[in-house]
Amino acid sequence: MGEYFQSIVDVEIGVHEAADAKSRLTAWLVDREVIEAGLTDCVLGEPGGGHAPGANYAYALGCQRDYVDPPRLWANGMAISVGRQVYWGGDLEAVICPRCARREQMRPREQGRWDTVFNDAIDDWVRGGAGLVECVGCGAQIGLNDWDWGYPWAFGALGVTVWNWDDLADDFVAEIGQVLGGHRLVYSANKL
Repeated sequence: MGEYFQSIVDVEIGVHEAADAKSRLTAWLVDREVIEAGLTDCVLGEPGGGHAPGANYAYALGCQRDYVDPPRLWANGMAISVGRQVYWGGDLEAVICPRCARREQMRPREQGRWDTVFNDAIDDWVRGGAGLVECVGCGAQIGLNDWDWGYPWAFGALGVTVWNWDDLADDFVAEIGQVLGGHRLVYSANKL
């Protein structure tokens, strides 16, 4: 069975701005009744809990309020997280350089640079560094959010994760982008 999750990550916001943006976004979501204001034990991986679906949860799905009910599962809420985190979208076969289109194989792991160069860059980024990886094709230093990951991976200081909701509407994701100041967002979905 498993748990289905979707993430929307602001890959441009700085760590220092993320807390204010989280407050602004949470107020917007509560005002539209997409989520409940209080935190409950309704998400995975967030010690402080998450927000249960609100009376207008269907708004996030692009549906009318009376058209859809929230999932009746324990993990069915929304977590809004701040702080540098990695949001993975799936298992990697390869990544592609955005400058020269060189394809870096990630499988088998022992033959690629995943366990070395990419892992080191991710660790650097999480600790506050730039998280750059040199492309062996063109020699350019590429930021982690600029590689083509195949499945969307994101590295950001503000992320929204919903558990076991139907697919989020494109318009809803775009509205979140506007609330966050028009920053670049990365959307991904996967299943545990």
